[in-house]
Amino acid sequence: MSNLDPTMLPNIVSGGELFRAIGAAASRCASSSYGLLLAGAGAATYGVVRFTDPQPAYVHVRWSTAVDESARRGLEGKYSLEQPQHTEGPTDVYALTDLSRTNVQALVEDPAVEDTRYIHRTKFRPGLFTPRLPYPTRVQAWLAGGLTS
Repeated sequence: MSNLDPTMLPNIVSGGELFRAIGAAASRCASSSYGLLLAGAGAATYGVVRFTDPQPAYVHVRWSTAVDESARRGLEGKYSLEQPQHTEGPTDVYALTDLSRTNVQALVEDPAVEDTRYIHRTKFRPGLFTPRLPYPTRVQAWLAGGLTS
């Protein structure tokens, strides 16, 4: 596909020609229908992943003072609130992993929850500028499981 001769690689690298050769190959690829096809496939894949498998959202939840430790742990599991970090008072920070409208609505309307941050309280979804966490991967789960065993 490329006109780059592997035997010329030592000469190309020494003269800074490598960058010019890579740029020329990239421009040939981008101007071809193959390049457009690859760009389209990449955009489609990004769209599918972005809108069907959303990244966990970083949210704050302020619990009612009537909620004790064991009840809060149960509610965290019920609403898919993971990686709890205590901030101040009754407020904790979580990775919200179930971003479905029904889950977010149930969380927002639960009497045990006094307030939330980074959640749109009428559309029942994470806000537009809500910080996102990395996608969970099998490697991360394996490492976490391996470290705790």
